[in-house]
Amino acid sequence: MAVEQLTSGNDDGSTMGNTTSEKISFYGVAPTAQVAIAAIASAATIATAVLQIQLLQAELENKGIIG
Repeated sequence: MAVEQLTSGNDDGSTMGNTTSEKISFYGVAPTAQVAIAAIASAATIATAVLQIQLLQAELENKGIIG
């Protein structure tokens, strides 16, 4: 089966989703909109950092990027 390239053909690059509410997905999972995840502050506790990492992991799983 031939691979289909998703490219605009210019040096400016390509984007998927023009707004945060547009849904995208990978590998056949249901599309979801962008989720805001706060940055981890340098003074954050370990528990806060772990929670943020877990939220990031869940979002990557929801998009189908990791399994």
